[in-house]
Amino acid sequence: MATHVNFFETIQEANMRLRNTAITYDGEPYFVELITNHKDGKFRIYLRPVGIVEELRLQQPGNLSEYPFNTTPYDHPHIGNHMDAWMDANPKYEYIRKTMDSPHFNKFRPFPLGMCNYKGSVHFLERAPVRKTEQGLSFNMLAITLLDGNGPDRHGGSFRWDCKDFRDCVVGEYPTPQESLKKLFDPKVANKSIAFHRYFCLIKGQGGVCLFAYKGDVIGHLPNRDFNSLNMISSYNYATEVVTELGLFNTINFI
Repeated sequence: MATHVNFFETIQEANMRLRNTAITYDGEPYFVELITNHKDGKFRIYLRPVGIVEELRLQQPGNLSEYPFNTTPYDHPHIGNHMDAWMDANPKYEYIRKTMDSPHFNKFRPFPLGMCNYKGSVHFLERAPVRKTEQGLSFNMLAITLLDGNGPDRHGGSFRWDCKDFRDCVVGEYPTPQESLKKLFDPKVANKSIAFHRYFCLIKGQGGVCLFAYKGDVIGHLPNRDFNSLNMISSYNYATEVVTELGLFNTINFI
């Protein structure tokens, strides 16, 4: 199999495979804004950090008026120069530019997904079993399950991925189980569910029941709203090993 210094053979293929998708660089998620050619034969890839631009838009509406794509097409021969000038003038957006041969891209392999804490509820994110031309992850490749007190919703609610919550999901940053349980039943907090692990979350159910979910399914509940015991639905006994590995529960009872 032929290998290329820029991973892809042409700039057109690189943009087709990666532009407007999410990838990771050095373990952190970014959106690919643009890939340009340079005289040294190495492609440059411009990356937008997940969440930062969206947060700044909310704080200062209209502050992207000078952004290069507003006036210059992405395939313009000088778009790279325009992007460089804009990045120098706007460091607050934290864009980065890297060469395509950097080993920190990990050959654009798939990165981990899972539970995502988003606007007071948990969304379980996984890749849909569909083939696309993109090498990176596009939004329409996501299968999203909303997990809250109404039961799993495979339509995913109103999740948007340009947020710090998506970044935390990718890098695996979660509150502790104890913090999650306390917050879920704090009357001052409006959370309907909270994830404490890439594959596990707690859900505030009807009548104050604390439900326990694994991936996209509710598999049991905490009868005393603590981690002393878990009542686990018998049909999900295949998950016993991974639940046990959490080291959370003194006893697991099947119902």
